Amino acid sequence: MPSATESEFLDAIRRDPTDHAAVQVYADWLLDRGDSRGELIVLQEREAELDARHMLRLLELAAEHGFIRLPDDPEADVLRFAGGVIPDGAYRIVYELAHGGRDYRVVESRTELRIDVDDRVVRTDTPRVMISPQSASCVLERVSAAILLGEPLDKLELPTELHGRIGRFPTDPVPDDIAAHWQPGRRHIDFRDLQRWRRLAARWRAMP
Repeated sequence: MPSATESEFLDAIRRDPTDHAAVQVYADWLLDRGDSRGELIVLQEREAELDARHMLRLLELAAEHGFIRLPDDPEADVLRFAGGVIPDGAYRIVYELAHGGRDYRVVESRTELRIDVDDRVVRTDTPRVMISPQSASCVLERVSAAILLGEPLDKLELPTELHGRIGRFPTDPVPDDIAAHWQPGRRHIDFRDLQRWRRLAARWRAMP
């Protein structure tokens, strides 16, 4: 009998999103393949009953992958960048992505918006909107779409107003007291996950 595919597991969850058994089967399938998203799904399912050790692990995996949305992530068609605020005294945010054998970098600051491909600057401009999570979301959504469509980034039409989905990109660094427990120590939290992540971090800090 052929093994099930990921889409078949997700179809089973779509048929009944409240079926925790179907979610567990999908999580087990990921774990069998060494995919830590399976562990994250299990921890999310048991979020209310986690002890301090497992809560810390949930926070770590959520920073690494972002909280898992099942069966369908509304931002699944947007590439997920890594990076976030650079603590160098200047308000500068660097987002990075490896995709299709190429390395992409988007640098956003109050004075510059730059796009690099394989360490070569392909586009630099003055920001047309105030730097914020909303502006980052608009820019990264445009860059993501251009990469997936194979469009040249040097001719990318940059946003002049704030609109678009908020979320699938990193903003705030993990707090030092939590990052100290991990290797590597510092990661960033996706903007769309920030409120939930902070709430769980507060629970972890209050645990004995």
